Amino acid sequence: MAGDLRKCSFIKLEAHQSRVITCGWCSKKGLLATSGNDGTVRVWNVTKNQYTLQQTCIFNKDDGSSEEGMSGLGSPSDPCLSPLAWSVTGRYLASAMEKMVNIWQVNGGKGLLDVQPHWVSALAWPEEEAESLWCGEPKDMLLVGRMDGTLGLIEVLDTSSMHRTELEHCYRKDVAVMHIAWYSEDKPFAVGYADGKLLIGSKEPLEKGAIVVIDAHKVNQNHRTDFLIFFCNYIFSKQ
Repeated sequence: MAGDLRKCSFIKLEAHQSRVITCGWCSKKGLLATSGNDGTVRVWNVTKNQYTLQQTCIFNKDDGSSEEGMSGLGSPSDPCLSPLAWSVTGRYLASAMEKMVNIWQVNGGKGLLDVQPHWVSALAWPEEEAESLWCGEPKDMLLVGRMDGTLGLIEVLDTSSMHRTELEHCYRKDVAVMHIAWYSEDKPFAVGYADGKLLIGSKEPLEKGAIVVIDAHKVNQNHRTDFLIFFCNYIFSKQ
């Protein structure tokens, strides 16, 4: 470890058989998740001086996909092609590869598979539990953003089933979703796009004008073109 960080102790983990793509902490349970180009997501139990492998999640893919698709959860230049996200309770872990979303229950079990209508570029669970619920247990809901500008909402019903709803009232045509931030299930969420715009939306289609699109950032047209060229080349390399 060098550079601007002051010298500190560290532990080196033999985590994956190929390059590590994404890491994500679950502070509530003291767990670290890592995704790698070997087609696995691994969960590590973290204590003060020790990291132990708790669970290995093998990515469950659509039977109709090619074997080549399993060779990478993403691209070295674009880690957003392999999003990884913890649920607020730390009960579930979600990851995506191409058009496929996997959701695993921490502590074991086969991952749930949901095949999306387009390539997945962002995942987000609510960061906090809802302040008020009409009935008992909080729901585990996952927002899915895609490269074509569409959004879906997956509700995990139990360890063996889920339900997806398309948020058509939040669709933007042919502009990639880059990031999603969602504070709470009962609050609006923010969606950032490749064209510099920001959408403030909700999971329910409310009254007209409830969905707001903001010109948040200026986008260099050359950078946007470079991104589109890279993405097209990556798609073609998989065919």
